[in-house]
Amino acid sequence: MIDLDDITNEGVATIHWMGGVARVNVGRYPSSQHFSAVEVMRKPGGQWPDRALAVTMNRMRGKSPDGKTWATVGVTELRERLGIAPFDPMASHAETISVEEASRRQGIYGSSIHRLIREGVLPVTQLMPSAPWQVPVAAIDSEAVREGVRAIKGRRPPHFKARQEADKSLKLPGF
Repeated sequence: MIDLDDITNEGVATIHWMGGVARVNVGRYPSSQHFSAVEVMRKPGGQWPDRALAVTMNRMRGKSPDGKTWATVGVTELRERLGIAPFDPMASHAETISVEEASRRQGIYGSSIHRLIREGVLPVTQLMPSAPWQVPVAAIDSEAVREGVRAIKGRRPPHFKARQEADKSLKLPGF
């Protein structure tokens, strides 16, 4: 309802809400599958940087001991208490790369890599649900993946390369 207040010469809006719309939590970690922070830390701990662990633990809707979301500092403290070595980027890990690295190497967007994963063309693994995908380096060079990447690049419009170059420059309105 909208009324006009003659004294202040303002419009007053009143909203009467009639419920009935259920809110759906989409994309959330299922509440039936909760892992303890210690269990999460023991699986990928030391294989990922503490920041990536904090993001994964928050994605899994895990709470820190004080009931808040996980921060890098809290993950570092828990990892040290459990005696888990920190992530060493120079150490050789099980010949896997992230989805982001796979997309960089193939010259396609991350969403296209996810498409190849959904289609079963690119095999991936996860240490646990909601953890980042791990792409085997050997799978990147398989014929099926190369053909999938060629098909993705083949669907690009003719002006794709020029548009990519244009996106790198900053355009300010009015200039």
